[in-house]
Amino acid sequence: PAQPAQPAAAAVPAGPGECSGTILAANGSYGFIEQDSGGDNMFVIPSSCPFWGNCLPPVGSRVQYDVVADLKTGRPRAENVQPLDGAEQVLAGSIVKISGSYGFIQQDSGGENMFVIPSTCQAWGNTLPPIGTRVVYTVVTDEKTGRPRADNVEPEGGGGGGWGAGG
Repeated sequence: PAQPAQPAAAAVPAGPGECSGTILAANGSYGFIEQDSGGDNMFVIPSSCPFWGNCLPPVGSRVQYDVVADLKTGRPRAENVQPLDGAEQVLAGSIVKISGSYGFIQQDSGGENMFVIPSTCQAWGNTLPPIGTRVVYTVVTDEKTGRPRADNVEPEGGGGGGWGAGG
């Protein structure tokens, strides 16, 4: 006879959202969270990250999560991954590519380059800063694409815009 289906969540020591850590690695189809509590890195899949449009959060993101038993492997994995305490996380990087109406930021934390649009770059008059400019930003889920993108893009260190600054 067939075995009864296992529930998605097994009994775990921590309650909902009580685990926290830092996204350590993400390759698109899976990633790992370095747990604040120590122990093995926690496996995570994109569908467990609804806050980021079912994409893995950028490497370096601080997250909170539940732990469930994976139905395929029976091993623990992260579920319901969210920004830690709902706080916006400020990340840093450099503008590396501009393609007309959008560009990309190479993230200091590693991972895929972060998509950026001019309207999020108010410090530069809603234009993309020049390639090589150091910036800080938050990450939101883009309403059109459902993918992560940079928001609130500002000069690193709070300096002025890159056009004509200095000399």
